Amino acid sequence: MWEEAIKVVDDAVEALRRLPLIVHLDGAKSIAVLGDVHGYDDVVDRFEQLVDEFSVDKAVMLGDYVDRGPNSSQTIVKVLSLASSEPNRFIPLRGDHEDPRMNEGYGFYEEVLYMQATDLFSHVVEAYQDLPVAAVGLGAFLVHGGVPCADCARPDVPVSLSSVELQYSSIKGTSRYLELTDDVLFQMLWNDPNGDAEYFEPNPRGPGIYYYGRLAWSSFLRENGLNLIIRGHEVVDGAFAIRRDGKPMGPLRCNEWRSRREVSGGVITVFSSRYHGGRAGALIIDDDDGLVLKCL
Repeated sequence: MWEEAIKVVDDAVEALRRLPLIVHLDGAKSIAVLGDVHGYDDVVDRFEQLVDEFSVDKAVMLGDYVDRGPNSSQTIVKVLSLASSEPNRFIPLRGDHEDPRMNEGYGFYEEVLYMQATDLFSHVVEAYQDLPVAAVGLGAFLVHGGVPCADCARPDVPVSLSSVELQYSSIKGTSRYLELTDDVLFQMLWNDPNGDAEYFEPNPRGPGIYYYGRLAWSSFLRENGLNLIIRGHEVVDGAFAIRRDGKPMGPLRCNEWRSRREVSGGVITVFSSRYHGGRAGALIIDDDDGLVLKCL
C-alpha cells in the first residue's frame, strides 16, 4: 500500500544527500518561504502553485511538516516529492519536529500506527537526517528557529556560519545530526527571537533553548554579511515582523507588497499551518527589495 510513497521518500533522500548543511541560494532573484505546515498537505499544494504562479527561483520550506495536523503522512511525502522532482528549486529545511522523538508525542507516529505505515515512517526518519539546517539568499538567513550562541558564557561573540559549516557539515546524514547532540544546531532549530532581550535569555521551551535578543541577532547578521532573518517555529497569524530595534512591526497583510528596508536588520516569523485557526502564510522576497505575504 505504501510502496509508492516509500519510493518517493527514498528518491528524495538521494537528492537531499547532495545538499550541503547550509544551502547558499546563489543567483536567486526571488525566494518563496513556507513556514510550519504541521500536517496540512493542501497548504503544500497551494505553495507549489504560488511558486509557479510567480515564477519564483527558489522555494525554501522551513520545517515542521508533520505532527499536530490531520495529514502528516501525505504532507511529508508531498514535501519530499518536491525536493526530489525539482531539487534545484525546492529546498526543505529541518525543523524541530523532523525528529522521531517529537513525532512520538505530537501525532505523526500515532498516525502511521493507525494507518499501518510504520515502514514509511522509518524511511521518513532517514530523510530527516539529510535535511539541511538553514539556507542563505538575497541577504536573508532562512532557518526554522534562529540564532544560536556558540559560547553562551560570551553571548556578545556571534556565530559565524562559515565556522558552522566547517565544524558540522560532516555530521549531516548521521545519527549525531538526527539526535541533535550539538548545541549550535539544536538551537538553530529551537531558539526564538525576543525584541525585549539584548543577547540570550532562558526559554521556557526547555533546557538549552534560548530567546535571542536584538543585539544577538544584529551582531549575527553583521558577522555573516546578512540583513534579515526569516524563520518559523512560532504560531503567528501568517507572518509577524520585528524591527532591528526589537519593536514589533506587527502582522503582515496578505498581498501587500512592502519594502524589505522596513524590516532590514530584523526578524520575520512565517507560519503556514491552520491548526491554530488563523491564516497560513507564505513569504516572497525579491532582489528589487520587495516583500509580500501570500495567504494560502
